Amino acid sequence: MDGPPIREQPLFGGAIAAAIPQGWVDGSNLRQVPDHQELFLSSTTLSSLIFEINEFVAHEQAVTVSSTAQGAALLSSFPSSTLPSPAAEDVVAALYHVHDLCDETEGDTIEMVSPPEPVTLPRLTQQPVRAYAGSVRFRSLRKRRPGQPQPQAQGGMEVDQQAGANGVAGGPRSTYSCRFLVIRLPEQTTDICVYVNVPFDEYEERGDEAGLAAEEALATALLAKIVELFEVKDWGLFG
Repeated sequence: MDGPPIREQPLFGGAIAAAIPQGWVDGSNLRQVPDHQELFLSSTTLSSLIFEINEFVAHEQAVTVSSTAQGAALLSSFPSSTLPSPAAEDVVAALYHVHDLCDETEGDTIEMVSPPEPVTLPRLTQQPVRAYAGSVRFRSLRKRRPGQPQPQAQGGMEVDQQAGANGVAGGPRSTYSCRFLVIRLPEQTTDICVYVNVPFDEYEERGDEAGLAAEEALATALLAKIVELFEVKDWGLFG
């Protein structure tokens, strides 16, 4: 695969190990990042990588994802979303986190690309852990990009003249893919979420299909490497 090598990276003061591409920069050196997040930014593109430590999504929270149009659409793409088993409940909890990135009041839309599938974390076997990976595609108003701590300037936005389903007027819109990994730690009542975001606009603006394909391939390889290397080195991080 062309692109920067992917290396192991300590997170949250060394309590967790994961991976980032060589040359990506720590977002906290450029902007304020919440304590429960780690943000890394490509130095050559608008792609980004976010790690988040979140509260464990319980059954009662998970089912609320169906209360909005976009959430219902996500669940319809996964036939087991009626929560007949703990595994299905985990999947819906993963979708809950992903759906939380989508602001329907701003006209954001979300499309399932790859439904959450269970993955094994080879370095995380001593604790009860369940992990799921998948991908979605977002379209949002130009002024913000879901999942990013702060919006970044982008060019070449496609103009959508239609109003969204919730009545929000159309306008310049941005599209980006999001590969996600949700790691469920029930004994720590914690969900760790990982998002690899690839904005399309910078490539579409210059008609660079090959560049977009290469960046998408990097995102896929990056998530796979995070699955391979993810490790909790200090469980005291979770209290």
